[in-house]
Amino acid sequence: MIRGSCLCGQIRYELEGGVEFIDHCHCSMCRKAHGSAFGAFLHARAGGFRWTSGEELVTRYDSPWFEIVDALPQFERFPPQEFWAMHDDR
Repeated sequence: MIRGSCLCGQIRYELEGGVEFIDHCHCSMCRKAHGSAFGAFLHARAGGFRWTSGEELVTRYDSPWFEIVDALPQFERFPPQEFWAMHDDR
């Protein structure tokens, strides 16, 4: 069981089950938000996730994006199933 919260602790969650994928995003927004060279993110099955407090406080922020010009894979949204299949070493 993985438990976590926002920085102030008002929003809390639990994740049951294993980690599917961990990635590092290097866009300017993630670098700025994390104060580092990249933002690290954990991906898991949605069925194992639940809010334990503060769900009503969660909001969405759509940032202005710029064109990334490196050769790494890029996706309009979450990577398609074909991408995950290439990285599935279970």
